[in-house]
Amino acid sequence: FWSVEDGTTVTLEQLLADTRLMPVKKISTERLKERLINSYDQQRIKEADLTYPPIVLVSNSKVNKIIDGNHRVQKAIRLGYKEIDAKLVTLEQLPSVYKKIFN
Repeated sequence: FWSVEDGTTVTLEQLLADTRLMPVKKISTERLKERLINSYDQQRIKEADLTYPPIVLVSNSKVNKIIDGNHRVQKAIRLGYKEIDAKLVTLEQLPSVYKKIFN
């Protein structure tokens, strides 16, 4: 889950439900590299299932944040993928609570 100081919280289940109908698009792994959160959990990266597209927050065609799927993106990059499928979403497409969390 993600939360802010006032207690506002969004769970992974909420995020998945709110993005369920959003289209999957191709994105260059190069564009995602700058927003990776380096993980040292090698086992999670190794076990990451690339069949599930990461959810990526974009604004003005720029990647702002990998909301869900950081380990999957790391695995794809390590395997040499030049692009992957992802759900590219904007804050405007999501319920207003996400602006509070990710703005």
